[in-house]
Amino acid sequence: KTDAEWHALVLLHSNLLLEGHLSATDQVLRALHPHLVGPIFCWRAATQLSLPRDHRGSLLLFGVTGMSEDDQGRVFEWLTHVQERVQVVSTTRQPLFASVERGEFRADLYYRLSVLRICAVSAAQHRTA
Repeated sequence: KTDAEWHALVLLHSNLLLEGHLSATDQVLRALHPHLVGPIFCWRAATQLSLPRDHRGSLLLFGVTGMSEDDQGRVFEWLTHVQERVQVVSTTRQPLFASVERGEFRADLYYRLSVLRICAVSAAQHRTA
């Protein structure tokens, strides 16, 4: 994508779910980052979830398949009560819907996070496809 296309994508303020290998999702995030609205808050799997009190900007959730059931509930409730528009960008290595089907991830949160789903493919995978 061009810089203008990434900028237009962010302007939609849709929540984005990036699925794919770590290097591929990182590449997409590097392209998106300059266009995200600040402040930018980050959370990584296996760390304590601390949701921003400021309901504006962007929230990056890395490795959402590793999110505990309690944290999934907290994120869903937080998103439900946000007054301002917050864009959430989530990443996962595995297809998240498969976790929903297995009952490991909340379906209501999945639909909140995956307004726009991007399957990120590494350059090596792209060449072999």
